Amino acid sequence: MLEVLLLALGVLQEEASPLGLEVNWQQTKIQATIDSAALPPSVLVAGNSVDIVESFVYLGSEVHSTGSSEFEVHRRIGLAKTCFNQLHSFIHHGFGP
Repeated sequence: MLEVLLLALGVLQEEASPLGLEVNWQQTKIQATIDSAALPPSVLVAGNSVDIVESFVYLGSEVHSTGSSEFEVHRRIGLAKTCFNQLHSFIHHGFGP
């Protein structure tokens, strides 16, 4: 199945090029939907390395291969905690010296 995806990504690059579009290979990821231990950490597509990942952030939300939103909830709680701690420090210590 991975081979088919790699071929499709190659075709995407070939079809996009005449239109003046380019694939940003640094931001392109392949999400593992099976045991990631059975897959290589990255693959080559049209001479570019593409990482195989279990999760990634898309439009501000974490997408995990399990389909569970648990990881996203924990991530957002962590972000809120960091913001709250910064605000708490700012309120108690003021603007500066």
